[in-house]
Amino acid sequence: MKIKKIIVMMLLSILFISCMDSEEVQKVKNGSLLMYKNVTIEELVNGFVKDPEWESFVADDGKTYVNIEGFIRYNGEKSKLGIQYRLDPDDRFWFNAMTINGEEQYEYVYRELMYKMYQNYLKKKY
Repeated sequence: MKIKKIIVMMLLSILFISCMDSEEVQKVKNGSLLMYKNVTIEELVNGFVKDPEWESFVADDGKTYVNIEGFIRYNGEKSKLGIQYRLDPDDRFWFNAMTINGEEQYEYVYRELMYKMYQNYLKKKY
């Protein structure tokens, strides 16, 4: 009986740890954009992107990145969105890349999407 409890506790611990966000993901989630300082990136994403998934990693270039993936409506169709931020050692982060259905997008498309996310946030908040 004792062994069962230990195994259950170990499995629960692993499950809990695997559900936790990395420190880098938390920095981006809790951060905000210069033009929308009153709302976090997490609030923008959660109010607009369906089933968002967050991950951080260190790339071959030695830099740390945070990816956000999920689904949005784009041109009237369900589309897979990918947004990537690059973290600096001083805890700042910058837009690095964006894809829609695997196709790389220009920065102005990212800016337009952030504007739409912000408008959506305001509409739901007020």
